[in-house]
Amino acid sequence: MSKNRKYYVISPNVKQNNEEQQWIKFIAEKGYVCMGWDEDSGKASIFYDQLQKGDIVIIAGKSNANKKVIGFGFVNSNKIGNGQLDGMPSHCYFRKLEPFVTNKEILQKLRWDSNSAYGNSAQVPAEYALYPNKNSTDKKNIEILEEEIRRVIMETYIKEKINLLTASKNLILTGAPGTGKTFTAQKIAEEMIKGKTEKADAMTILSKAIADFTLDIQSRNEQNALLTNFQTRFPIEKLDILSLDDYCIGKGDSDTFCGWIEYRLKKLGLYSGFATKFKIYWKPEDNEYVKFGFAKELTNEDTIQQIRILIKELVKEKKYSNFSDKMSSGFALKILNSYYPEEYFPINSNNHLDNVLKLFNIPCDGNYLDKNKAIMDFYKKQIKDKDISALEFARILYDNFNIKNGELIDNDAKIITKGEFKLVQFHPAYTYEDFVRGIVAKSTDEKISYKVENKILGNFAQTAKDNPNKNYVLIIDEINRANLPSVLGELIYALEYRDKEINTMYELDGDSSLIIPKNLYIIGTMNTADRSVGQVDYAIRRRFAFEAVLPKNLTYELGDGFAQDLFETVSKLFVKEIKDNVDELEHSEYLSREFKPEDVWVGHSYFITNSEKTKEHRLNYEIKPLLREYLKDGILKESAKKIINSL
Repeated sequence: MSKNRKYYVISPNVKQNNEEQQWIKFIAEKGYVCMGWDEDSGKASIFYDQLQKGDIVIIAGKSNANKKVIGFGFVNSNKIGNGQLDGMPSHCYFRKLEPFVTNKEILQKLRWDSNSAYGNSAQVPAEYALYPNKNSTDKKNIEILEEEIRRVIMETYIKEKINLLTASKNLILTGAPGTGKTFTAQKIAEEMIKGKTEKADAMTILSKAIADFTLDIQSRNEQNALLTNFQTRFPIEKLDILSLDDYCIGKGDSDTFCGWIEYRLKKLGLYSGFATKFKIYWKPEDNEYVKFGFAKELTNEDTIQQIRILIKELVKEKKYSNFSDKMSSGFALKILNSYYPEEYFPINSNNHLDNVLKLFNIPCDGNYLDKNKAIMDFYKKQIKDKDISALEFARILYDNFNIKNGELIDNDAKIITKGEFKLVQFHPAYTYEDFVRGIVAKSTDEKISYKVENKILGNFAQTAKDNPNKNYVLIIDEINRANLPSVLGELIYALEYRDKEINTMYELDGDSSLIIPKNLYIIGTMNTADRSVGQVDYAIRRRFAFEAVLPKNLTYELGDGFAQDLFETVSKLFVKEIKDNVDELEHSEYLSREFKPEDVWVGHSYFITNSEKTKEHRLNYEIKPLLREYLKDGILKESAKKIINSL
């Protein structure tokens, strides 16, 4: 609470009894406090003599027998209206309340017992004051009002920023020190990733997605060409003479049986895994073949001979169990789907299969193969006469549901979706290899090997891609402290063209591509007062929305927890008048014309205090040193020195 703020209850001063409902409707919709209907009534004096900007007004029902609070809010300006606005039943004096709260849940928390003037009044006066320091009931009610108003102010502010981020996908918050850029970014992120709880009607979602499906003939042709090329490279009739070199990965070329299945066919929805399931691969750093499982005790030639027999049984005879036991069930399904895409569904992970079965209540108690066939049957029933391939249907599933990790479904059969946000801070030494993808040295058995790994953006982009029905937010603090063109590289393109594949500088598991999905949002923060850091070039600038975060007088929100007088004094070094709109800011006479006020004006966080001791500490050890630094750098003129010393 603020010792300078006053609190009023005001009732609409109804001229005619039949106007009451019309007045209440107008006030609830428009958020005005109204008083008096002519100059001689004397009822408007409160508007001139008492009510000030920043005071809180409760608009209440007039009759004690039918007490009702219509709403409450801040007086947002000193401007007094006099007339008849559209919707008013008659002429009156009026003041705008903003924000104006009519939330019924909040209004019902207010209690007007006999300790309150409103509670013990037979006829509620047209206006009266509340006294939180004298009356416990008033104090409790006012605490409820202020907390809700603070919440609404923040919510409205964050919503504006969310709308901007949603439209652009990429947002940079700019401003001087202490304006709360990182705090604002985190609040935006928290709101963006909030879990949505919806009635779990997966079939309705799926039916709509099928109805909305549009065939991409180019993609389908590319997919068909990939399968044709694979089957031509490894025809069924020649699988029993497959050589070791044609089978294994590891020699720098993915044009092998395992290379095709694991990497080249990845665009067909076949996810990569581990070389251990191949049972043998070439390890270039050791210049030898490495074997696993049943192959460990066999020679290289005996190993490939056994693998040829297993592949022949699987593909030619469709015997699944031997291959599954000795190699891998997922590997078996990948191979079967690559030769028989009309018979086997393009999902090979056991977890993914289980998640689809659970999501759509598809009955199946069998093994990998039974689950896959059950989903294939489900697919054929759903598409009916629609021209949708099994691969395209699988893409519909992954695009609309969390197939990788499983949809979270609570006990009330509601789907719960909640995203995630991460924060990374850039610095001058930050590189592409730190942020996107790079080579990492690994030490094993006293040997050093080198492996390509995704870094924070690569990993986060993949997580967002795997969970398309959730929002993910990456906050890049101090975004301009790094060399952005170098750190982002080809991602400058990907930031604009979401869901489009781009080639990176490094190949990971045989694939150099990376996608930034449309559900991954990026927020950067930029300290505009620090001229020692790099500026954002035009190629990057046009892919981000820029929003200035200005210093704010937080007296309304924090009351005595904000050093208002000190804030206003310091602000006069930068602007003639405190404004909320960057376009309305005017240079103070103390600010050098080289600098824009919004770039250097000391932010409000420096003035948030909980005691006089904290205020003095901040003034002497944070605010004054910063202002003196501004003097030294020529941001503030020498004429400001006297004011700084007098603080």
